[in-house]
Amino acid sequence: MAAGDLREPYSADQLAKIFGSPLYTGHRSDDCRYKPGSLRVRDGYFWVPLIALFCGMRLGEVVQLLKSDVKQENGIWYFDVRGGDGKSLKSASSKRRLPIHHALIELGFLEFVAGGPVSARVFPEIKKGADGYASHNFSKWWGRYAAHVGFKADRTAFHSFRHNFLDGLRAANSPDYINKALMGHIDKSVHAGYGSGAPLSALKEAIDKVVYPIDLAELKSA
Repeated sequence: MAAGDLREPYSADQLAKIFGSPLYTGHRSDDCRYKPGSLRVRDGYFWVPLIALFCGMRLGEVVQLLKSDVKQENGIWYFDVRGGDGKSLKSASSKRRLPIHHALIELGFLEFVAGGPVSARVFPEIKKGADGYASHNFSKWWGRYAAHVGFKADRTAFHSFRHNFLDGLRAANSPDYINKALMGHIDKSVHAGYGSGAPLSALKEAIDKVVYPIDLAELKSA
């Protein structure tokens, strides 16, 4: 059984606790984000969970993003999920173009990425661990944050966001071949071997239909 199969999606209550926690509503300091305060920092710790929830990316895929991986084609902004330039992928099927959900754009993600050298990491404050992967340190931090805030559970972890995302696609009646393309999963059907794959416009239409029982209005206004 794959590691992902051992996880469950975050419940509606857990999602409410996560995005209603001090990380998003205001925290004491950079080093103490689980205690309420007036500081609102929109860095990697703010954006990484949102990207995982609304785009279904693996933690390792998000934290290694370069500014050059945020691209636009025919008016559609997307993440160019790929290896190279010091980045790695779980498998060949993980390489994909992943449209950026409208919620992230409305929250100001494109403005956050703008400026600076395109070769720079999007989230340089998330340092690499002893194993050479930036996901190592963030995963440990997320586990501690979950315990502090009160959404920690045995069957949920950061990877649970991918389960939420797939549930969101299914709830929107997104076709299976679209879901596999967005998740970076292998499609072993005979039809998958024909044509050039789902167009970016179809992927964008599907991803924008993903919704959750959380209110981000305050984040948008802030």
